Amino acid sequence: MALTKWEDLSEHEQLLGLYSDMYKDAYGVRPRGYWLPDLTVEQLKHLIDALEQVIIEQIEEERG
Repeated sequence: MALTKWEDLSEHEQLLGLYSDMYKDAYGVRPRGYWLPDLTVEQLKHLIDALEQVIIEQIEEERG
């Protein structure tokens, strides 16, 4: 089984991976969003922006 290179993934696939990684960083588990593949690129970007804010707030809280 060959691995797919990041640059060979579509923008949608890259955003799904990014969202999954960021969600895990924020909440400690991978998302169970079976609906995620149905989202548009723009919708995924919006979710990623929102997660970015959650992570920033968590970092700021940890720093005190």
